[in-house]
Amino acid sequence: MLASAKKARQWILRPQTLTGNYPDVAFGNGTFVAVSNTGNLLMSSTDGISWTARSMPSGITFASKAFYGNGLFVGVRISANSNALGMTSPDGITWTARNLPVTGMSLTGGVYGNGLLVVFGGAANCMFTSTDGITWVQRTSLKNLWSGACYGNGLFVVVAYYNSLSSTYPNQLVMTSPDGTNWTLRNTPQGAWRNVAYGNGMFVATQNVAAGTTQGVMTSPDGINWTLRNTPNGTWNGITYADGQFVALSSSGTGYRSMTSPDGITWTARQTPADTAWSAIAFGKDRFVAVGDGRTTNNFVMTFE
Repeated sequence: MLASAKKARQWILRPQTLTGNYPDVAFGNGTFVAVSNTGNLLMSSTDGISWTARSMPSGITFASKAFYGNGLFVGVRISANSNALGMTSPDGITWTARNLPVTGMSLTGGVYGNGLLVVFGGAANCMFTSTDGITWVQRTSLKNLWSGACYGNGLFVVVAYYNSLSSTYPNQLVMTSPDGTNWTLRNTPQGAWRNVAYGNGMFVATQNVAAGTTQGVMTSPDGINWTLRNTPNGTWNGITYADGQFVALSSSGTGYRSMTSPDGITWTARQTPADTAWSAIAFGKDRFVAVGDGRTTNNFVMTFE
């Protein structure tokens, strides 16, 4: 549940004894889950501060995306060498390996909305839906390097980091669906869009941009018409909306690797306690929790509270 009113917050570093690169974090059922693409490990926490290492199921050695919906955590495995979806868990502690109905598909993300779990990848028709996390149905979608997704205002929105169809579909780096089954490409500004969130009547997508670029997000009230917005400098990755504000993270910069906005249009840089390569953010129990690359540092978890 979202906090009832926005409050002043600051980032607090939460040093860990675990190691690894944690590209994504999700919250559900009173628990935070951070997945790792190194070391056959993931972490869970009931408060976002103290974390416990958890083992992945047999045959799953890494996961790069995580989301929660319909009573399940879903950890998505990026691999085209088998039919492995990844894994699911009702509590973030005990995990079960799951498979897709076809082989050779490399997944890049997933999202939950309106009773439906959706996972996707960069190949044509690499789109699958499920109501239970066990049985998955392949759906039709176009090829693009799809990287992030959200559900809001009755619409699934997926953004692309790279346009694989630039010669045929220029400037179409978003696809939308009202039901997770039928998808439509949308025209967008050029960019390398990494993630997207919905809140306060607005979809906001973050961009992985070169140093010095000041248009790090694009916004849309309907998922169809998109506008570039000025932001502080940064390589903006993870984003979420809660407590009356969007909060985004950067993997580059000095001292200020976060920014906030009440509407997705006007952004303010926020000081972070460590220049970690921050990658993902989730909200739960009245705090934002950020994770990043902890392969060379134990400073890869921080909370905004």
